[in-house]
Amino acid sequence: MFTNKLVLANRSLNFNSLRLYTCIVERLEKVPLVPRGEDVRKFNLKSKHFHYKLVDCLHTKKWGNVDLILTEYVEGIGHKGELVNVPRHTAYYELLPSRLAVYPTDEYLEMYKADREALVSKSKVSPYAMKTKEELSNMLLDVPMNIDSEWTLNKDHIRIALRYNKVMSTNDSIFLDESLKIDNKNWKNFNQELFVVKLKVNDYVTVDLKCRIVPLNVAKLWEEFTTFNKTI
Repeated sequence: MFTNKLVLANRSLNFNSLRLYTCIVERLEKVPLVPRGEDVRKFNLKSKHFHYKLVDCLHTKKWGNVDLILTEYVEGIGHKGELVNVPRHTAYYELLPSRLAVYPTDEYLEMYKADREALVSKSKVSPYAMKTKEELSNMLLDVPMNIDSEWTLNKDHIRIALRYNKVMSTNDSIFLDESLKIDNKNWKNFNQELFVVKLKVNDYVTVDLKCRIVPLNVAKLWEEFTTFNKTI
């Protein structure tokens, strides 16, 4: 007896990396039943019986997430002993092969119980905050300033320069050294030499942001813009 739904397995032609894909299909034309006592070989299927409709592709479905216990601190994921929920691709290709995480069995839950209890007394620092700190510490922030007007560097200039680099911040998160006095007269001293501004990521994490003054000639920019408009 033929069933209405068949499970077909299709192998890739690349023999160096064989992959198994599973699809569920359904016949468009049902196969008639063979009368009892008749020889099945006398009843051949017609071409219309080999037309199928795709029902589902199992290999295209998202796997979902997996619960794991971290054995070490993993940047962007969590701390040692923490129970995390990560995508299956991250679990199977990164964490489990390198022994950075294990399955939350009763044995491992008991083994890392002390580490989880120690996390309660620690300050709640998000792994993403540490990743943000690393990105900002490696950044060199260019602060564009108009050399033809009078100005004194303040928090607004740093905030706008950060926004140019797709980093959103507030003035309360920016800390300028009181001894740092930069204006339109001495900006050349800070063009080649860098100065440091403290930026607060959260209540527990701060980062030293390296900055430099970049001169911006507004008149020259306007002249180039006018010339460009004449060409179009």
